[in-house]
Amino acid sequence: MLSGSELLIAGLFVLSLLLMSVLDIALSSVTKISVRRLLDNPKVKSAPALVALVENRSEVLLSVHLFIELLVVASAVFLFGAFGRREIPYVAGMPGTIAAIFLIVLIFRQLVPRVVATRRPEKVLLYLLPFLRFTHLLMLPFSSVLTRVMNYFQSWEEEVEPAKVAEASEEEIQAFIDAGQE
Repeated sequence: MLSGSELLIAGLFVLSLLLMSVLDIALSSVTKISVRRLLDNPKVKSAPALVALVENRSEVLLSVHLFIELLVVASAVFLFGAFGRREIPYVAGMPGTIAAIFLIVLIFRQLVPRVVATRRPEKVLLYLLPFLRFTHLLMLPFSSVLTRVMNYFQSWEEEVEPAKVAEASEEEIQAFIDAGQE
């Protein structure tokens, strides 16, 4: 059995995963229009900050995803270490870790966040805005680098695609169009 401190750490991992997953689902499903409508309400003081984060959604989502992946990996390492401290053999500890993390991800990363965040994602984001800001600030060095790399490859791909079309003969283009109509 896990000790009290190990149970507390495991609970913090699961709670953090749940919180970040709710943020992920809410940020993915919120629309820019619904967030901008919050600006019309003078009672909502943090609406401009939320609008700014939603306008930069791809980088903010990347920050949240990186943090979630970090939590899942840290949880797996922690659980495997806990099995090792209990002198559970490697043959049983590895499948036990995989099964436990799978169940945790299934419940606290997929199921519960979708139930919580899909109905009113903008309200959820307003309540969890401090956590979203913290996560984005913490992971900003990594997400900004990854965003730049992805943008570079996307622009590179856009440069290559027109060249391929220009090289194609008229017969190849017509064959492609005919295949799409079938």
